[in-house]
Amino acid sequence: MSGSRCHYYFQKHNSHHDCRNCVISLQVGVNWSASRKANGDYICNGCASERARENKEHRKASLFERQGLMCAICERTSKDRAAFHLDHCHRSGKHRGVLCSGCNQTLGLMMDNPAWLRRAAEYLEQVD
Repeated sequence: MSGSRCHYYFQKHNSHHDCRNCVISLQVGVNWSASRKANGDYICNGCASERARENKEHRKASLFERQGLMCAICERTSKDRAAFHLDHCHRSGKHRGVLCSGCNQTLGLMMDNPAWLRRAAEYLEQVD
């Protein structure tokens, strides 16, 4: 790197900033999330993780309300919201709905494969 570019790189990547949420001062690029607001505010990795968890819980609550406070597959209900899981597509990351533990585990064991699930349903229907 040339002298001025090297100096700019060093300043940019070795500077310290305060997190706008928790006000701790950490080194940029080491303890900081890649997200940065246009006004120059930084968010540390800890606060960024906390925000992601809060967003996930908000999404879970809104989907759960839309589903009538029941599992999207078996329609079981429970007052304990922790017994339900925010289901998502493992390829796209898109949230699909809220499932009880049993249905969530079943989809996982069947590797989210619709053909396997259809065959399992057909198998159960032919045996009965």
